[in-house]
Amino acid sequence: MTTESESQSRTQRPDGETSSGWFPATGRTPFWAVIGVVLSAAFSALSIFWDITGNDPEPEAQPLGQFLVVVAVIVVTTVVLYFFVVRNAGRGHSGRRSLILGILAAASVILFWLGIPVVFASAAAATAFIERDRRGRFGGMATAGLALAIISTLATAALAIAG
Repeated sequence: MTTESESQSRTQRPDGETSSGWFPATGRTPFWAVIGVVLSAAFSALSIFWDITGNDPEPEAQPLGQFLVVVAVIVVTTVVLYFFVVRNAGRGHSGRRSLILGILAAASVILFWLGIPVVFASAAAATAFIERDRRGRFGGMATAGLALAIISTLATAALAIAG
């Protein structure tokens, strides 16, 4: 038996299931968060440990500490974005959120070594798919945010490999 406050905090999803309101009504959100963290960590590891250009004076002296700091930044950024931005996207303006996150992903490509462009891109994709779940299709802003997320991820991958 649920109390009145518990039933008020639950929301009805389009598929008939209920959600507590703490997380959006999509099961893909944790997937996008994990993808963002894993790809960001992988691209950061490539840029820190792999020197394809041969311009690193001491390849054996690559600092593991630098990589661990970057992974910590990736995890903290992911938690903040998904807790404060993506979590609330189901309540409205998910297309606008996707576009803004896509723009931030594109703008942060210059900081590819820090790992945050792919985190912004995964959050943009998550909010775009939340809009598709709510409306049945991607809106214009969600499509633009998703396109910017893909472009930013590819640019980050290229920069991580090229160094």
